[in-house]
Amino acid sequence: MLNQSEIESFLDTLVLSKGSHSPDSGLYCPMEAAAFIAEESWSSNPRRVSPRIASFVRKFSDVLDNETRQLLKPYILKCLDTVVSQDAEEKRAWMATDWLVREYAPIFLRLAGLSEHAEALEKLHRLTSRIDVVGVQYKLGVMLESVRSVPESVARVLSWYYVRDIIRPVTWAAARDSFRDDGRDAIGEVVRDIAWESTKVITNVALVSAVEVLYLSMFRLLDRMIDVK
Repeated sequence: MLNQSEIESFLDTLVLSKGSHSPDSGLYCPMEAAAFIAEESWSSNPRRVSPRIASFVRKFSDVLDNETRQLLKPYILKCLDTVVSQDAEEKRAWMATDWLVREYAPIFLRLAGLSEHAEALEKLHRLTSRIDVVGVQYKLGVMLESVRSVPESVARVLSWYYVRDIIRPVTWAAARDSFRDDGRDAIGEVVRDIAWESTKVITNVALVSAVEVLYLSMFRLLDRMIDVK
């Protein structure tokens, strides 16, 4: 691993970039920078970073604008040495799924004028196992139908851009690797549909505001995932 002086010098001049890069490009995504600091071979999936955290950070970095992306620089060091155990990886997967249900979905439900549904999700107990998912799937389905019944907004020129380039990637950044088992795939699909349907009924100004709130929430989720021991 680089020494402290080398790390500080590297981070001082580093400007994080979108996507993956070649070793001779001079460009780095957060995980490529982590591998460089750890003196590993060039990779966006460093051996010293939790696979779930690495996947999350790569996707999160790619949806951020260049200025906001630089807020991930302090996380480069924080992400190192997060490979703990399979139990820790499972906890992180459930944290991401829980976030989708109790933080991500309520943002869009509230903006669609369905505050009662948003509050109902926020009050749920934390999702930590497949048992927790069973009852939630039905509730999410009911909420999705409620969103679909709200009349569409006439001011949504930017909606498809946000869904395609921000909302959809954010969903997968949070829990793509978590959706492959334990019924979490169904949760992810319904939550994604709730966000999409909500964009049809809120104005562009509200949508921009929602994305800003979403980013802050994702940084908090990343902090929690890193803290898992």
